[in-house]
Formats: sequence, C-alpha cells, structure tokens
Amino acid sequence: MKKLNFIAAGLAVAAVAALVMWVGRPVSAHEGREVGDGKYEITFGWQVEPAYVGVYNGPEVFIKTHGVTEEDEKPVIGAEKTLKLKVMFGNQSKELTLKPAWQDPGHYVAQLTPTRPGDYSFQLTGTLNGNGEASATESVSDTEAVSSTETVSTSATISPSETLSSTETISPTVINEMFTSANGQFGTVEPSSDVLFPDTKADVVSLQSEINTLKTQLKTLQDAVTALQTAKK
Repeated sequence: MKKLNFIAAGLAVAAVAALVMWVGRPVSAHEGREVGDGKYEITFGWQVEPAYVGVYNGPEVFIKTHGVTEEDEKPVIGAEKTLKLKVMFGNQSKELTLKPAWQDPGHYVAQLTPTRPGDYSFQLTGTLNGNGEASATESVSDTEAVSSTETVSTSATISPSETLSSTETISPTVINEMFTSANGQFGTVEPSSDVLFPDTKADVVSLQSEINTLKTQLKTLQDAVTALQTAKK
C-alpha cells in the first residue's frame, strides 16, 4: 500500500510539473513586433502549430503596451472593436472576425480552417487607444484612479493648465501591419497527408488535386489521339 501511495504521489508531482511547464511555455512560431513608435507590442501566429490543411485552426494576436519591465506592460483590451483582420492566399482574400480569448486579456483569436497548403498572409488594420477603446487600464497615481466620467481637480497637485477634461480623447495609433508565413516566423500550412493515418488522401483538397491531374492527363491523351487520327488522313 505504501508503495502504491509513493507511486501515486510521484505521478501527481510529475503532472503538476508538466502543467507548470506547459503554462509557462513561451509562444512558439509567432512573429512579434513593436508598433506606434514603440508604444505597443503585437505578437501574431497560428493558434495551433504546425497548421494543417482541413484542420480547424485560426490566427491569434497578442497586444500589450510596451514597457521597460514586464510589470510595466499592460494587456490592451477592446481591440476587437477597433481592429480588422484579413487573410490572403494567392489572389483570394477574406475578412475574419477577431474575438477576445476567454479569460486572457490582450489575446484575440479568429476562426479559420485552411483548405490549401502553402503560405498565408494576414493584414491587421485599424486603430489602438482611439476614443477610449482598445486601451490598457492604467492608474492616474499610486493612491487614486480617475474614471472616464470624472475631471481631474485642479486643487490637487495638477496645475490649472494641466487640467484634463472628461471629454478629452487620446489620439489613436493607426495600425496597418502585414504578417506572412513566407517570412518563416510562423508556420506555413502543411498538407494534411503528413498527419493522416491510415488513409493519407482523405482531405477534399488532395482529392481535387488528383482529379485535376487526371483531367490534364486525359486531355493530353485526347490531343495525342486526335493528332494521330489527323496524321493518318
């Protein structure tokens, strides 16, 4: 019995350690960059890496204010209201809907099932911190916070010339960023045959590709037969 308890305890410790490592893991295969003259940091990539044809996935975006230390960095909330995301493949494009990730401020996701292997590009456009939206919550001081409906009293340490109006808006930061898997910082979409078993040709795109190949071969044979028939006349 003691041996069983020891084994169970060991498994529990191992499970907790694995969970800590998983939660604390860095975001892999994502592209990060600073925007707005270094005011914000945006990290972009697939929700699941590697990405495969015909397998539900989608892009994800992490947005936070830039800080000297991690404590200075704040997640940007409300960005789904002011940003748009478009996916492009070849000469085709589609608007995607950004949604906040559940219980993870500053993290946004969009739904997408890629249907062809290759490189995908994404264009993120809109504004951040415009008219009170897509803003990071910050305290006015260490001892008090001022709500969006209040004006700052001039009887405090702020001079009359520094008084903030309740209707004053913060100038928005324009966002127009292109992310593409061709740069190699997040993965290209791989054929699903790489992970299918036992049938490796189960996805519609692979079947359609084979049909198109057979059509081309059939057309070539038909042209050859026509040429032979013409030569005999």
